Amino acid sequence: MLANWTVGFALFTTYTAMLPSAYARASSQYSINSHEHLPWYPPFIAGAAAGFAQSIVATPLDSLRVRFEVKDMVSGRYHSWWGFADGQIADLGLKGLYRGLKLTLVKDVAGYAGFFGLFEWIKNETIDIYRDLVQVACTAELFEPNSDGSRLTRARVAELRQLLNREPDRMENQSWIARNNFVVLPVLLLPPVLGKPACVLFAGGFAALAYQAIDYPFERFRTLVYSEVASSEVVQFTVAQHFTRSNSSKNAPGLPIPGQATAGINPYRAAWKSLMDTAVREHPHPVRSKVLQVILATRYLYRGWLGVSLRSIPAASVGLLVYELLKSSL
Repeated sequence: MLANWTVGFALFTTYTAMLPSAYARASSQYSINSHEHLPWYPPFIAGAAAGFAQSIVATPLDSLRVRFEVKDMVSGRYHSWWGFADGQIADLGLKGLYRGLKLTLVKDVAGYAGFFGLFEWIKNETIDIYRDLVQVACTAELFEPNSDGSRLTRARVAELRQLLNREPDRMENQSWIARNNFVVLPVLLLPPVLGKPACVLFAGGFAALAYQAIDYPFERFRTLVYSEVASSEVVQFTVAQHFTRSNSSKNAPGLPIPGQATAGINPYRAAWKSLMDTAVREHPHPVRSKVLQVILATRYLYRGWLGVSLRSIPAASVGLLVYELLKSSL
């Protein structure tokens, strides 16, 4: 729990600190009196920076976690996580714990750039559309603007849609929803005070889907890479101990240790080969084409993605809503 809190703190603190500066750099080319919208890319830049910060914090923690699971399962000698971490740092050093950092960087930078960037873009667009629709409804006297408890009934929503069809110029922002005129945001059925939170929840759901689309396959492959590394270390250590005892008993210290052969294996290639072998083995027909093997391996990485993505929507939406409320109150 402490590790998750540390990783989350690094992520959201970096994003909150980077977002204003990213907007400041992007908006420096616009005049104060300009009515143009700010560019869409600053949240993507801030999200990428936040993902970079998280990967720096999360990589050694994930490396220790996977090594602890594998080695504890094999040897049963480790019962304290902190004792195991201290021993691994002494044996491997920080450089050893940061093995796999490149893959983690790609995963987190791309994933959180899409997560935060898409969230901010959809949130801002839906809030603008909501405000414009409410303004049109107020102008058309569909409900009293100063009454927070008032609701738009179904009949009034239909009346508003007819008004937009007759007079589309009454919308200030000609967004894609307003131009197509095929939907009126469901948040109009809520009290106006809940309009912005509903937009945040709506944007958070789409952001969670986008994040899982990027993160899920990378995370599965990264776990496989860490497992390959940890397993090879266990095999190498076990074989080294065996041959050390054999050589000392035979007074032949110069014999080579077969476990050293695993040290030169690229963990990424080993993990990818294992992944392709598993995907091809599960295919009902023989596969000889390399392209088809890659497609099967990629599809294997996305197995279970939809269920995980749908389950992540409530937590991500509520978490972003709490984040927005805290940010606005500070």
